[in-house]
Amino acid sequence: MTDNRTRLLSIVAQQIGAIQTTAADPINARFSELGGDSLHRVCIMMEAEDAFGVEIADDEDEALGEDATLADLLELIERKVGEKADA
Repeated sequence: MTDNRTRLLSIVAQQIGAIQTTAADPINARFSELGGDSLHRVCIMMEAEDAFGVEIADDEDEALGEDATLADLLELIERKVGEKADA
C-alpha cells in the first residue's frame, strides 16, 4: 500500500503534470508555484477527498490559502482521516 504522501503527490501530478518546484522535496511545493489554476486546485481537492475518504470543507480549503504547501494539505488530510477513524 502506498503512503499518504505518495498518494497525494500522485493526485497532484495527475491534475497538473510534473511537479515543478524550487523546493528540495515536492511535498513542500506551494500551491501558488505549481502552475495550475483554481480549477486544478478544486480537482486536486476533490480527488484527495475521494482517495482518502474525507471531506474538505470550502472554508478549510480557503484557510489553507495560496501560500499553503502540499505538506499543509497532507497534514489536513491526515488529521481528517484520524478524526474519521476515532469516530
